[in-house]
Amino acid sequence: MSLEGRLERIEKMLERILSILEGREAKPEGLKPEGLDALGWRAYPSGRGEWIFSDRAPAQLVKELEEKGGSCTLHGYRYRFRGPPDNPKKFIARVKL
Repeated sequence: MSLEGRLERIEKMLERILSILEGREAKPEGLKPEGLDALGWRAYPSGRGEWIFSDRAPAQLVKELEEKGGSCTLHGYRYRFRGPPDNPKKFIARVKL
């Protein structure tokens, strides 16, 4: 690989690192607001929040929740794993902040 090619590769890596550090890292397609809103959320009877089965959620959302300890904030919503003790990740709940 030429020196110019290596420099270009290093510059791209540096841009990615800086974007991550600055919090401007682009979310995968499945985590965009329109993608999340289209998942067929079911409202809780209380009217406070919505839920879906985890196995119907985008893999990126499940991964994000797992990496963040089961709770994360995206696009004005708080997302959390919910479920019975024998399957605590059965559902994903979201509440508008």
